[in-house]
Amino acid sequence: MQPVTEDVKEHGEFALKDEALTKAKAEISCQLKEYQDLLNIRLALDIEIFTYRKL
Repeated sequence: MQPVTEDVKEHGEFALKDEALTKAKAEISCQLKEYQDLLNIRLALDIEIFTYRKL
């Protein structure tokens, strides 16, 4: 059986890893939103360029 200090240390490490995972997921979500916004802008610009080329 592990001493109590080992259990507390292990629990703390899991908590830190869980916090890091949550932070990473939030960052990925933010980056995905930004990427989607950029794709929408690019699509709008591509449509505008196409329109001017047809003139």
